[in-house]
Order: sequence, then structure tokens, then C-alpha cells
Amino acid sequence: NHPFIIVVSHRGLFSTSLHSNDSDVLATRSQLAPIFDKYHVDMVFNGHDHEYERSKPLKAGANPAGDPVVGATPADGTTYVICAGAGADPYQAGQFNSSYRNGNATGFGSGTNYVGVYGLLTIDATKLSFKSYGLKSAGGGVAGDDVIDTYEIDH
Repeated sequence: NHPFIIVVSHRGLFSTSLHSNDSDVLATRSQLAPIFDKYHVDMVFNGHDHEYERSKPLKAGANPAGDPVVGATPADGTTYVICAGAGADPYQAGQFNSSYRNGNATGFGSGTNYVGVYGLLTIDATKLSFKSYGLKSAGGGVAGDDVIDTYEIDH
């Protein structure tokens, strides 16, 4: 009856940035990631780490402090997105283990054209589409901001 299952929370279970190995993140990962696997959660959106990154499809690993199991297709696990930090000091993506990140990651602030990141999610009966943007200080909204990542899941 529900074509997609999406979870939204503050702290990212799987991040390659500053808070990836915080004790509360690891504790939450050990409890929630197996539930997300069991119920085939499609995407999890998080904040807290002031950057943008999207994981490959992941399943919980045996050790919460270790690497997750990386899948090749959306059917192989849950995709985790960190899209956060507009108005806050930026973090750099990928300071820690990035083997499960899809490669589309960005910090923002000094040295970039962006003062933040944001995303737009659209869903219909068969397709989930997510597009993330780098927020430019000059404004202009979606028409003037750069697309930094796109992702789709079809059911």
C-alpha cells in the first residue's frame, strides 16, 4: 500500500563527516539500522553534519563501529542522505571512511560557491526522485542554485 518508506531524523546513522563515530550515533545505528533493513526502508534523511552526502544502498554490518554492507542497487539496502547546514559553519565531507559514499559529497562555505545545501523530494506511485542543490549567496532560488546530486528509485 506504500510505494516508499522514508525516515527523517537529525543525526546521521551513516556519515563520513565529523560525527560519524560519535558514541550516540553508533548506539543508534546498532538499534535502528537492523529495523530499517527488516522493513526495507528506501531512504533516510539526516542533518547534524553540516555537509551533503549520499550513501550507496547499505545494510547494517555485524559491528556498528565497522563498515556497513554495501549494495549495488536500491533493492540492496537503504540509502542515507546527509543534507544539512544552511546558516551554520560547514564540515568537510569524507573525513572518515568514505567506502560506502557514492562519491557525490560536498562541504560548503570557504572555498566553495555555496553557503548551504538543500534538497527537493518528489514521490509518485512508482518513482522517488531526490535532487540536492548548493545554495548560492547571490540567491535566485532553485533556478539559480547548482544541482549537486540527483537520485531516483523506481518500484
